[in-house]
Amino acid sequence: MQVAGWTKLKTQLVEQGALDKFFLEAGEMQETGALADFTIPDEAYFPLLIETYLREASSHLDRVLSYRREMRELEILAVRTAAEYVLQQEQTEANLKLAVIRLRAAQTRTEQTAQDKAAKAFQAGSAEVAGFRELASGASSRLGQDLADTAAEAQLLKDIHQRDSDYQRLYADRHKEPGNAHNYAERAGILLKLLQQDFAFAQKKCQALNSGFTLIYGRSPQHA
Repeated sequence: MQVAGWTKLKTQLVEQGALDKFFLEAGEMQETGALADFTIPDEAYFPLLIETYLREASSHLDRVLSYRREMRELEILAVRTAAEYVLQQEQTEANLKLAVIRLRAAQTRTEQTAQDKAAKAFQAGSAEVAGFRELASGASSRLGQDLADTAAEAQLLKDIHQRDSDYQRLYADRHKEPGNAHNYAERAGILLKLLQQDFAFAQKKCQALNSGFTLIYGRSPQHA
């Protein structure tokens, strides 16, 4: 379940453009065994160099495990960074909407309309209600100023949101810039090539070892 959940998260982030698809493809390569699909130049391997090949094959495989561990660490970094970026973008957008709602512009506009109607109604009344007309007109003017201030504040909030979003986007672009240390996919790709190369050499030397043991002992270690 954890693997499936991790893969699903990576898939979502790739679809959202926040994560490089390399981290999905690398996972598929490990599952299908394609990590070993690497061609090295044909060389003569002498089956009787058993001690040399044992030592070298062991070194190759140690490096394979080291590269795999580093790739995994880069994948975790990349996924966490991408997930945090997406979450931050969503939260920033939600916070903007919430802040605009709290300005209560619609309620102020409704109240101003009611005061305007009251002022017009008092206009047709007697002199005794003139004070109420003035109160309604004053309230309408005050609410009109509140609406103007609300509109200005809403625009400032949108400007701040836009600058924050632009900064987040520029910051996230570092992870796609060639040669940047934050480009985790590029770094993992280099490690993948080294891993495949060492794995291929280890495989060739293990095949030579198998032939050597067969020559010396008359049987393959595979069938021991």
